[in-house]
Amino acid sequence: MSLPVLDRGRHRIWPPDFSLLTYGGLVVEYAGMPVIEDDMRGIRHKERAYRANGLEAVFLYPDGLQGPQWPEHVMAKIRSAQGSRYGSIR
Repeated sequence: MSLPVLDRGRHRIWPPDFSLLTYGGLVVEYAGMPVIEDDMRGIRHKERAYRANGLEAVFLYPDGLQGPQWPEHVMAKIRSAQGSRYGSIR
């Protein structure tokens, strides 16, 4: 599912990594390379754009997807983002 967003004064269509319809269309983005400076700038830009457009989004980082409890950790963060305007998983 692609999302219309207003980004830097222009309308664009962004395809999020995942959209969870069960959770009200919550957007989930995987930020797989936060150690690369250019990628991190892009991640931060997307975070700001989603927030500015009133779109609920959760960003997943590699360090939040490690260890035996990672599925429970992710679900807890998704549930906590529900009802808030914005959530970040780290």
